[in-house]
Amino acid sequence: MRMNGTPIATDLNAILSEHIGKVIRIELNRRGLTHHVFKVVCRTGSYYVKMWGKCFKGIPSLKCDPHDIAIEYRALESLGALFADIFPRVVFFDQDRSLIVMTDINPNDKGQ
Repeated sequence: MRMNGTPIATDLNAILSEHIGKVIRIELNRRGLTHHVFKVVCRTGSYYVKMWGKCFKGIPSLKCDPHDIAIEYRALESLGALFADIFPRVVFFDQDRSLIVMTDINPNDKGQ
């Protein structure tokens, strides 16, 4: 695991193991300005985890409410029900931790 020893990796590993199985690797997606995104590879496949913080990751002066991730969760659930082939399926949502675990809709795509 690339982030071994960090509190976020330890917490994520425990949460993910419970919901998607034994984690093989967690990779930080370094692109994007807003929230933290991790690609997770486990025995059952690959997934993405999105975590909201109290500010945008690329613009720390721009504050946000991490509990607003519930809005994104509801959008993913609604749009995923209508367009399952182009929206990821939510596997797990935890508003208290401000995170969404979702399927990888392009598991063979090597780009991040």
